[in-house]
Amino acid sequence: MDDDEDYDSPSPVLDAFIKTRGPAVVHELTNFSLSEFNLVWKDLQSSVSQERNVGSGEVSGRDMLFMTLTSMKHCGSWDVVSVVFKEKSPTFSKRVNTFLAAIHPTLRAK
Repeated sequence: MDDDEDYDSPSPVLDAFIKTRGPAVVHELTNFSLSEFNLVWKDLQSSVSQERNVGSGEVSGRDMLFMTLTSMKHCGSWDVVSVVFKEKSPTFSKRVNTFLAAIHPTLRAK
């Protein structure tokens, strides 16, 4: 992939992890296989796209799901997981909590 393809990716964060570490990275970081992750995303996608600012600009909803599930598996401290995604801890924790608030009604209804 060249830089233009990376820029146009609908989920550049997840795609970058898969590109550098392979599809098994999804299971390694979230405890979901890539196919399971995609099923969860399919269920949440419509509710996420209806919410404003869920992806926080440069981070897509699908990337936020990946980041949120990673946080839920590994989060003893926001500092630990935010480093994995190269974000400042306060920004990262706010994004994840905003995303969780956005998907909560959908998860609760299931």
